[in-house]
Amino acid sequence: MEKLIKLSYIFIYYLTCIWMRIIVVSRISSTILILLIMMLWILPMMNINASPAKVYSESSDGVVTSNGGINDGAPSFWIGDETNPPNTVIHGFVKFSLAGITGTLSSARLYLYVEVSAHDSVWDSTSPLVNPGLGDCQIIHIDDYETLDPTDFGSFSIGNDPGVLIGSAETPNVGYISIDVTATMQDDINHGRAFTAFMIKLSTDTDYDGMVDRLIFGSSESGATRAPYIEYTLLSLVGLTEWSLPAGRAPLGIFVDRGEVWYAAGNGMIGKLDPPSNMFVEWSVRTGGAENPASLKVLGFGDIVYFTDRAGNKICKLIPSMDKVSTATVPTSNSGPTGITFPYFFIDSPGSITFTEEWRNKIGRLQLGGLIFDVLLPAARSSTTVTPTFNFITPEIHIVTPTITPGNPNLPPPIASVPPEVSGPFAEWPLSAFMAGSRPMMVIPDETSYWFTTYRNYLGRLVSSTRGDTVYIFNLPTPSASTIDLKLDSAGNIWYTAGNLYPGSSPDIIGKLEPATLTVTEWIVPTTGGTPFSLAIDATGMVWFTELHGNKIGRLDPTTNTIYEFPLPTSNSGPAGLSIDQDGNIWFTEENANKLGGLSPAGKMVPEFPANILVMIIATLIVMLATFCKRPKKKRLKIDETRFLTL
Repeated sequence: MEKLIKLSYIFIYYLTCIWMRIIVVSRISSTILILLIMMLWILPMMNINASPAKVYSESSDGVVTSNGGINDGAPSFWIGDETNPPNTVIHGFVKFSLAGITGTLSSARLYLYVEVSAHDSVWDSTSPLVNPGLGDCQIIHIDDYETLDPTDFGSFSIGNDPGVLIGSAETPNVGYISIDVTATMQDDINHGRAFTAFMIKLSTDTDYDGMVDRLIFGSSESGATRAPYIEYTLLSLVGLTEWSLPAGRAPLGIFVDRGEVWYAAGNGMIGKLDPPSNMFVEWSVRTGGAENPASLKVLGFGDIVYFTDRAGNKICKLIPSMDKVSTATVPTSNSGPTGITFPYFFIDSPGSITFTEEWRNKIGRLQLGGLIFDVLLPAARSSTTVTPTFNFITPEIHIVTPTITPGNPNLPPPIASVPPEVSGPFAEWPLSAFMAGSRPMMVIPDETSYWFTTYRNYLGRLVSSTRGDTVYIFNLPTPSASTIDLKLDSAGNIWYTAGNLYPGSSPDIIGKLEPATLTVTEWIVPTTGGTPFSLAIDATGMVWFTELHGNKIGRLDPTTNTIYEFPLPTSNSGPAGLSIDQDGNIWFTEENANKLGGLSPAGKMVPEFPANILVMIIATLIVMLATFCKRPKKKRLKIDETRFLTL
């Protein structure tokens, strides 16, 4: 499919060029050319996606009991236990044909219509329905049962189970309820199975009280208003654009600002990409004393760029309009400043910069103002235009059951008093006394404090007040976790990545800490050794992350516990920094491959074909000129000789 679309771009592009030549030379009809150019404008902006579709359950849905009973022709099916004979256990079965369904799913949900429930032989058909009291209503992914027989009662899972449809304490309303089955259905498509099939059961077989405990659902025979169905959507083609940087750049940090993509390159460059024009502008900050840029923040309209210099042990300021850079050396030698952030709220100027000192286990802060950045040195500017490459990416889809560790808000985390070490405009908070061996890597603000990762299995929080400075230690449940990056979501939760920067066995984790309850939720990333590195949260609550060693971009949907992994075409590219623009596009650096990448969930990044918007604008102008500026035909003058008289 991807090749077909790309070839169509090439075909239309060159066909348009041929028609342009014909118009200029022959001035024949331009209508077809105008239509083709319209296609050039429209095709790259199309979100190629199948409409949502439904598939209803097969007529073979029904029930199998623990004593060998079968019922597959009723307008309902049920699960639970019954009294005839007493304590008989009942499992329900539904399946859906996959005929004609191919490709990659964007979403799929199973809908079941709840009609009636019973608990201790008391029946209920009015919302909210009574819970049967036999635990969770579970949806189990099974192989095709063809036609029901007694052996199907003990069907086993083949993986990717959707999970719990109705919890053990829930009281559902009469009507449809649903559960995500994207990974389940995709697994069946990938394995060429003819059906997606499920066994539905309560987690407790029976309570042995001789009374009825049951849930009743509509079956295929009940008609379209109550029949089970799956609603699914095929995944949009996800567009990936990559721009190559000159060799040796090793871009790490990234920051998207008003359509411009800024990056910090390890070889002493700060650069920015303007995606519509494919133009790079770079400043050689090494000439101004900055050796190894790591993380960066941009103020205003690219007016000032602040960045950390790991190897040079400095906090730096670039003024792009002046091609000047200034540096301030961190008091602790060889501290390895890495992460950088501004205060949570500020107007015009941030007032201070907070940063991590990864190699000396400290948090630092630099007060801005005064003479700290008054010495400006040249930062040579260069620019180049690069033709990007474009690909459509198909993700790998996984359902990942998270581990939830409840917190105790009445038991506060460990607290340590940490007076700062002050040297001029710098303040440094040493952590070694209570965080031995930690490596603070990234730092972010909230309204009252600064959170940071430690490359250990805990997060830190620095709180400053009139009574002194304290650090809170938030221990995480996985002992061998190594936290790397973190972000704050709109609800005040802290999301973090954990993985191994070097070959090892540290688990690959996307985690969430809820400060209000101290509850921690952790998802294991499917690619073992992938090393989740940077993360960002988009406007819809999706958590995007890079996999430094997995060569993938990941997306976690926390509401469905679904992880999408997008493999990158450049092998061992080392996706590192990540940022999201206002349109929801995902931007990242490829440290090993010397590239910048842009991933568009809507498939709308600027593609390689047609070449660029400028070509289309010029072509359109030529059509207009050729159409409206044709030379008029000459008219012959006819003379009526009878109108002339001889005098």
